[in-house]
Amino acid sequence: MSLRITLFITLILIEISSCGVKHYTLQNGTTVVPVENKIFSNVSLFTPELLNIIDTTVYYEEFGSKYNGIIHHLTDKEERGYFMFRFYANGRFNEFFIFKRNQDCNYFNPLNSGIRGVYYLKDNLIQFDKFSRISGTGNGRHAYGIKKGHFSFSGDTMFIHNRSPYIEVYIKKKMPIECFKNDANW
Repeated sequence: MSLRITLFITLILIEISSCGVKHYTLQNGTTVVPVENKIFSNVSLFTPELLNIIDTTVYYEEFGSKYNGIIHHLTDKEERGYFMFRFYANGRFNEFFIFKRNQDCNYFNPLNSGIRGVYYLKDNLIQFDKFSRISGTGNGRHAYGIKKGHFSFSGDTMFIHNRSPYIEVYIKKKMPIECFKNDANW
């Protein structure tokens, strides 16, 4: 079977499998979340000991990426936008896309925006599941599902390990207390 046919079949299977996940769009008009939260069932593996590693009193702001042991600073984030994470003390997190520097704290309300996910301890790693776009086409059709990976932390730095050779790097960022008034309940 040719590579082209294999790729086509894979895309069709992804499209079909994600069609079964009912979802809706949050108030920001772009973030898609699942209707049923049972896909976040791994939150049952959350242990409070993780709160000794993960700081829930800050946000983690995208800094750059690490490849072959070298951290590459993200220099154009003001132009292209960037991501920030907020962790909650109940095993949930949000990933927010920031497109302007002085974002109002209302933007960080998980009922309005933010990719939803859960974090938990499994196989001695802080693993995560997040509901997000897993594929898309040029005509605006997107497939949604669960992306998996794991976090690691060192001092004020968070690393995100996906299936890519690049490791995403985030740095702690203090935020106004108003940005912490909402909780996650999925």
